[in-house]
Amino acid sequence: MTKSKSTMLFAVLCLTVASAHVFRAAAQSRTSPPPKTESELLTVLDNSIWIADGKPSDKQIYLIAGPCCGYSQALYYRSRQLGNKVQLRWIEDPWPKDQRCLGYVAEAAMKNDASVLVDMYRAHAAPESVPQGIKDNAIQWNSDVFETVLAFRQVSSMPFPTAVWLSKDGVRIAERPESLDAIAQTVAPRPEAANLTPASRRFLSAEYHFESIPRRIHAAYSGGTKVFSQPASSSRLLGYLDKDRGNPAKGRVTVGNETWIELDLGARVVFVRESEVRPQQ
Repeated sequence: MTKSKSTMLFAVLCLTVASAHVFRAAAQSRTSPPPKTESELLTVLDNSIWIADGKPSDKQIYLIAGPCCGYSQALYYRSRQLGNKVQLRWIEDPWPKDQRCLGYVAEAAMKNDASVLVDMYRAHAAPESVPQGIKDNAIQWNSDVFETVLAFRQVSSMPFPTAVWLSKDGVRIAERPESLDAIAQTVAPRPEAANLTPASRRFLSAEYHFESIPRRIHAAYSGGTKVFSQPASSSRLLGYLDKDRGNPAKGRVTVGNETWIELDLGARVVFVRESEVRPQQ
């Protein structure tokens, strides 16, 4: 009986979360245009802070979930029989802004293993202590993922959990699936994403130092360049920067030992390694 009551409380909290996201997402969507392509959307998910559930596989299902959500907990239990058919990648959204829920997001970022899922969904253990810098960066990254998926779909809200995967017909999205068995049968292979290291994890412990620079036009080197957002509310994750178009630079940011240029792409702002762009004469 106790377990049933606990699940009901989690479910109520999850419904509250979905409602709260309507307002949060609507405020962000006015300044956060969606990715242009399905490939860009997958880039966002690939480089988010996800928890690997299962062995590396060329087939993946991303699950945007809530660490304090009963529906997410239920899907976790119902997905235990999948085995190694696919790798599940849980992206825990930092909402609601409850310290316990935020703590799970930070623990997932720091530990990077499936034991966090057990802590959240089975044991309901208190989240482990995480340095504040890592916690802040993790929250920013995964908040941006949620908003980016909303913008891509052109919707104002999205319940937990939501599954995103690549099928032979393109990217598919399912809100609050009862089971992942049927979905797993439709996942198309992405061998290039089987063993990737998310860009987000490389920057989790970094400190960010911003400075102003002259607003010169910068362009990518031949072939374009892969760009990743930084943990800043203005940045977005994209695929490739167009090498034939110049974009005004807004500033420079030093992240660890790397220097990035902040480029203004009109409705979007991205950060790209300084070594991969050049100012136009």
